Amino acid sequence: MKGVIKVEFILGVVIFAIIIFYVASQINTAFIGINVDTNLDMLKSESISVLTILANDKVVGLSYNKNTLSLTKINEWNEAKTNNECNQLKSFNLGGHRLNVYKEDEPKAVLFCGYVGLSTLRTNVVRHVKFDDGKIGNMTMEMW
Repeated sequence: MKGVIKVEFILGVVIFAIIIFYVASQINTAFIGINVDTNLDMLKSESISVLTILANDKVVGLSYNKNTLSLTKINEWNEAKTNNECNQLKSFNLGGHRLNVYKEDEPKAVLFCGYVGLSTLRTNVVRHVKFDDGKIGNMTMEMW
């Protein structure tokens, strides 16, 4: 009989389609994971670069000497803030970000710039620094 489709052929096509769908979904899952990891690594790299510039550059950053922050520059940044945004960070062309600078003995941040973001992909990089008054602290850059 020419018009009859065999049951074995139908089962073979269905099983083949299931296998192709499974392999495609596994490849898609792998590429999504790689994409998320790549974006996270790019955010970490950008955060590290910004913190390094802020800690070491006397002109653009907050530095008094290498890895020593100037309290005078921090106060200037605090006075120049508009809506919790440090105007000096605009030249870095950052996306969502938050910068906190803390001294070791003070619970309140010496400098806070940025806002609260709702992204699930975020990174948080901490750099330990010294202040020009001899105290130590840290700078935290959170990006999303």
